Amino acid sequence: MAQTVADVLVGVLERVGVKQIFGLIGDSLNPLADSVRHSSIEWIGVRHEEGAALAAAGQAKLTGRLAVCAGTTGPGSNHLVAGLYEAAHDHAPVLAISGDMPRKLHGIDYFQSTKPDLLFRDVSLYTETIITPEQAPAVIHQAIAAAYAGRGVAHLTLPQDVVLAHADGDVASVETLQPRPEVAASAEDVARIASRIDAVSSHHVRRRLPRSDSGAEGALRSSQVGPLQWGRISARMRLFWIEPNKPDRRNCRATRPWRSSRARTARPGTSAPPPRMRARD
Repeated sequence: MAQTVADVLVGVLERVGVKQIFGLIGDSLNPLADSVRHSSIEWIGVRHEEGAALAAAGQAKLTGRLAVCAGTTGPGSNHLVAGLYEAAHDHAPVLAISGDMPRKLHGIDYFQSTKPDLLFRDVSLYTETIITPEQAPAVIHQAIAAAYAGRGVAHLTLPQDVVLAHADGDVASVETLQPRPEVAASAEDVARIASRIDAVSSHHVRRRLPRSDSGAEGALRSSQVGPLQWGRISARMRLFWIEPNKPDRRNCRATRPWRSSRARTARPGTSAPPPRMRARD
């Protein structure tokens, strides 16, 4: 028996482990709902499409496996977008399905016509419209693979006449459509890495001044520094400290009259000019 595009899509979803589809039914989704009814997948109806997207996002985050939501033509699929941002931000693998009007009604400003690919471009890693039944198996495979590989939202638009048409073949390499394995280090690797971190940390601690809550001065005071050395260090810190939003007094020309171009005057009661002051380095 020849399979329709809807049958191919539902069959692939069954094989990758999808148990539920969250959505609000509509005319353009009727072929998909008929295929779901003859499968082991449960259709869970919602009162608003945003709730379907949020439910799919939550299921994907909890299980780590692909979750599916669906909305019908026009406003129905548009409402999915708000909930899909939850899945996109949390890197949850979700497949969003948008029903669409027949292809003959595209491009003539038909009632409730939209551009789903443009609308879903920001929230999804992959978005595509199945234009012909022949390309359906390949596009379905790419959508599910993108949702798993990037851990995010993949979106498919299904025109009503395409989803009812007989598909050309089945989806290949379904075994590759699996979530990425979680790579965990062995106990030996963890112990070896921890020992290396401890060795490096102890080496630096021996060569570094101890820290304290009172900042740099507290760290120096708490170290093995004598009173005379501390006095020199403190003076050096004050010498080179420049307060924020204040000019550098060591380099400000206005505060260094001995570097100005005005002539030197004699001291009161003497005829000799004042000695030239030596600038600090």
